[in-house]
Amino acid sequence: MVYLFKKTGTISGAPIVASDSVTYVVTANGFHSNDTVTVVIAVGVGTANLALRKHATQSSTYLYHSINPVAGYAVDGNTDGYFLNKSTTHTKYEQGAWWQVDLGGQKNIKQIIIYNRTDCCADRLSNYQVSISDKADFSTHTYQQDFHVAPNPKKIIQLDASGKQGRYVRIQLLDSDYLSLAEVQVMGVDPLHFAEVDYSSVQNDFDGVNNAPNYANRRAFAALKPMVQSRRGVIRIGEVKCTLW
Repeated sequence: MVYLFKKTGTISGAPIVASDSVTYVVTANGFHSNDTVTVVIAVGVGTANLALRKHATQSSTYLYHSINPVAGYAVDGNTDGYFLNKSTTHTKYEQGAWWQVDLGGQKNIKQIIIYNRTDCCADRLSNYQVSISDKADFSTHTYQQDFHVAPNPKKIIQLDASGKQGRYVRIQLLDSDYLSLAEVQVMGVDPLHFAEVDYSSVQNDFDGVNNAPNYANRRAFAALKPMVQSRRGVIRIGEVKCTLW
């Protein structure tokens, strides 16, 4: 349901898969009659950071005075690599220290971006392994690669064009040391989220024969377009819920 100046309208659209773009049809009711007009919004399915604010864990946590550098610091959306700013993870000194994130379900992963600590100790992350799995214990994996150069300050891992499927992403040291991460971004397609909205393709037929009854529809479209531009509302497969402020 769409609320347009105390008038209601409907949104219809066919279910989609992650690789599709989608067209939603918005029909606004006029003030003077039941005459309707259709707005077609083309919404592109783009990539999003699938790891953002998801549940993360690590092999241990090294407490430093009042700082508790938990695993969640690497998925808080802050790439600041200065440890004292409380946005960098830190494990204890151990063999094979690891960090991992649960994406909440099977995802198609296109790219992994690792942000290293920047205030010191960057070389601690110079011998590590990155894995993708559908199992939390990583007994099997869909991707696994060793890296031997520390991110400075970041490492972009570009996966196959078709992406890799998995629910869990793990970063693990191949030797004994502390593991610190400023941020880990797991970029991929989330079928429940539209990362980009292409409002340039918005069309309307408000200039029909019954121009006067369509005045309200013109106003509705004028309010709808900036909402689309600013990505307001919640968009899900098979459903669009838009609220105008």
